[in-house]
Amino acid sequence: LGTASPFNLTVENVGLSPFTEAEVGELLAQHTAETAQRFEAEAVARVFTLSAGHPWLVNALADQCTRRDVTDRDVAVAAAHVEAAKEAIIVERRTHIDSLLARLREDRVRRVIDPMIAGATVPASQLDDDIAYVLALGLCRIVEGRCEAANPIYREVIVRTLTYGTQVSLDQRTAWYVGADGLL
Repeated sequence: LGTASPFNLTVENVGLSPFTEAEVGELLAQHTAETAQRFEAEAVARVFTLSAGHPWLVNALADQCTRRDVTDRDVAVAAAHVEAAKEAIIVERRTHIDSLLARLREDRVRRVIDPMIAGATVPASQLDDDIAYVLALGLCRIVEGRCEAANPIYREVIVRTLTYGTQVSLDQRTAWYVGADGLL
């Protein structure tokens, strides 16, 4: 009903740890056991790499591959299918991606993300609260003492989103370097 109750367990902020690469393989193997549709080893590795084990992203990539792109169960899912699935999830702004985009409009997220993209450091005055916030949201992670996007999909979404205005406002005519055959 939109109200918090001390008896409502869904009010708790429950996090699910990222899957390991072995767990991603196990999850995809369950699909194979149920449907006989295989994921090639490179596809399993690509799902893990792109998602960094993020549970929603792992499942979204697998779902896109098996229910939308490679519906013939006799065809194995390849790394190229996973790459195409990533692009579809980003372009279609699936719910999770749309939520990420909404977070990118928040000032305290931008104070961490903007310098990160520029290769600069976050000002010390904002270090604790803002970084703690983006870490808690799962947008970023600390790797070797540096803050970075939590996974390659987030990294791509963040850069695409924050540079979109510039991308669409660039007036670059291609006629001088693209031939009639479409080649450079």
